[in-house]
Parts: sequence; C-alpha cells; structure tokens
Amino acid sequence: MNRTIRTLLCALMIAALLAGGVAATAECAHTNKKQVTVTQPPVYTSEAAFGHRKTVDTMIYWECTACGERFSGVPGESTTTVEPHTLVNNRCDICGYVIADQVLSKVKNNGTITMNVGEQRQLQPVFASSQGWVVSGYKTNKAKVATVTATGLVTAIAEGKAKITVTCTNKKKATLTVKVVDPYKAKGVSIAQGKKATLSMGQTLQLVAQLNPITARTTLTWTSNKPKVATVSATGLVTPVSEGKAKITVRTANKKKATITIKVVDPYKPVGIALNQSGVVTLLMGQTLPLAAILSPDTARTTLTWTSSKTRVATVDANGLVTPVAEGTAKITVRTANRKKATVKVKVVDPYKATGVSFAQGSTVTVKVGATLPLTAVLAPATARTTLTWTCKKPGIAAVDANGVVTGVTVGTTKVTVRTANGKKATVKVVVTP
Repeated sequence: MNRTIRTLLCALMIAALLAGGVAATAECAHTNKKQVTVTQPPVYTSEAAFGHRKTVDTMIYWECTACGERFSGVPGESTTTVEPHTLVNNRCDICGYVIADQVLSKVKNNGTITMNVGEQRQLQPVFASSQGWVVSGYKTNKAKVATVTATGLVTAIAEGKAKITVTCTNKKKATLTVKVVDPYKAKGVSIAQGKKATLSMGQTLQLVAQLNPITARTTLTWTSNKPKVATVSATGLVTPVSEGKAKITVRTANKKKATITIKVVDPYKPVGIALNQSGVVTLLMGQTLPLAAILSPDTARTTLTWTSSKTRVATVDANGLVTPVAEGTAKITVRTANRKKATVKVKVVDPYKATGVSFAQGSTVTVKVGATLPLTAVLAPATARTTLTWTCKKPGIAAVDANGVVTGVTVGTTKVTVRTANGKKATVKVVVTP
C-alpha cells in the first residue's frame, strides 16, 4: 500500500510541476496522524529526444501513526536541471529508456537510414515514463521518395532522399533522412561474349547480358545497326544474314547499354581458287585434258564457270574437260560465283603434223637408164602422218611415181622433190647413168 501512495504522490507532484501549480493537501481519514518530511530521490522525465528533466523535491507527507501509511502531501522546495541522454547499447543510463528504432538513435545528428524500394519500416518511439513525450504526427517532405503514415510506418517508393519529421505534443521535433535505393536497378550492363565475335553463315550466337549489380532486374532491348548483316531477337539471339560487320547493342530500361561487334563470315565463300595445272600445258590433238579447280578455304562451296579464250583452238566443258580443236594456244579460265578466278594456258599441238621432211638416201642418188630406185622420205617428228606428193623437175631424164620410185629414162641429171600436205618439202639430185 505504501508503494501505491508514493506512486500517487509522485504523479501528483509531476502533474503540478508540469502545470506550474501546487498540489492540494488531502485530509487523512485516520485519527492518528503526523507529518513526515522526506527528500525524494531525483525524478527524471524525458524532454523531447534531447535530454531529461531532473527534479529533486522535498515532500511533506501525512503518515498514519496507527498503520504507517503515507498519504496526501505538498511539494516543497525543488530544483530542476536538464541532462542529455547518455546511451549505452541503445539504453539511457539515467532512465533506462530503450531506443526502439534508428529514428531515435540518429535524431541528434539528423542521421540517415537506407531502405530498399518497396521496403516498409515501422518507427516505434518508446518513452522512459508516463511523463515522456507523445507523438502527435509524422510527415515526409518527399512523398514521391518515401511516405509515412500517422502511426510512423515508412514506405520506400522510389530512389532518392526524403526527410521524415516526427512532432510531439509539446512541439518538439526530430528529423530523419531516409535514403531510398533500388537494389534491382541496373548500374551497368555488359555482354558475356565481350566486345567482338565472329559468326559463320548458317550458325547463330546467343548473347548473354550481365547486369551490375547481380541483383539488378530490368527489361532488356536488343538492336542491330545492320540487320542486312545480322539480326538479333528480343532474347539476344544473333542470326547472320550476309558477310560484313554489325553492332549488336543491349539496353536496360534505364538506358544503360553495352555493344558487341559481330563479324559475319561465309565459311563456304571462296577466298581464292587455283587449278591443278599451271603455266603452259601442251595438249596433243586427239587427246583431252581434265582440269580441276582447288578452292580456298577447304570448306568453300560455289558454282564454277569454265571458259576458253579461243574455242577454235580448244574448248572446255562445264566440268573443266579441255578438248583440242586445232593447233594454237588458248587460255582456259575458271571463275567462282564471287568472281575469283584461275587461268592456265593450253598449247595444242598436232603430233601427226610434219614439221619437216628429208630423204633417207641423202642429197644425191644414181640410177641407170631403165633401172628403178625407190626413194624414202623421212618425216619429222617421227609421229608425223601426212600425204606425200612426188615431182621430177626433168621427167625426160627421170620419172618418179606417187610412191617415190624413180626410173632412169636417159642419161642426165635432174631433181626429184617430195612435199607434205602442209607444204614441207625436200629435194634430192638424181643422176641417170648408161
């Protein structure tokens, strides 16, 4: 019961101090009573968020001599001082007041707390005693960044900074800066494949965008600056269209971007061509010459076109087979679809054509009148084939037939000539004796 009376008296005293008045004296219901003067221990009450009010009172109590209960009383002399909070592990060493949220622990320095977009945090001031301050309201200076309800529930809306102010019934205020960050906001983007890549026709390349930080979430937009060279899908899949270079760019919703240069090559496109024959090739009449094209690189694929510069000398078919027509020189050329080419010279020769003729018997022969002498013509080259024409300059001295047989007619000297079909000739001196 004594504790109850003391609590009541303390409350009456504090109420009187706060109101600036003096508590009324209560009559004791007991018949036996006496006055007792007691100096109370210091009483601490919160003064906003900045300190404590310390009150030391000398109290006069009525005390029942029968039961010892104290009741009623009036405040006597008192002194008042203000002391600041001294926090140990978020607890005041004077009143035991516990800091419930950062808004209280940071209030002196107008501190800052960080919240993620979408996060909520409840500010819950806890006071040291019933004489502590009472919150009358909260407000924010930037509702687009962070909002606060009448009960102190803070909601992070968008990136930025907002000041949350708490006001007490005694007009005391405290301010906290709330920094709102977006943990899903992309600060940068890169492409896993790097800055450059080579892509062959017929293949595809899946590009991978890497966001910074790794927690970032955003929509991505992929574009190609040369869709005639390479296209890119909404998911970053690159498809080559034709040879060349194209820049593929990925952009985040907040305009961060990264670019990769794609070089499109055609593995089937010839970069060069050669023939299995080079220089000057000799081709005999009656023979054929199969030419073969060698493409570079080995993977090259193309259509080939074969041509002859002199079809009257040699022709070439679609497969590179050369056929001689007549003696002479012709250029055989092969071309790829992309205009790469190779050329070889073909010299057509007739192995049966006589390049010369002579007599096996030498330059002079002797035959008697009435006798015969077969002459032998020697063709060059040995493979030559031709018709021969025989004539005698003085048929009255000697005669020669179509086979080159000379007959002595009368004594004298004459000349016998043999000619090939292409005009080559040889002459022999014939002496006819008796």
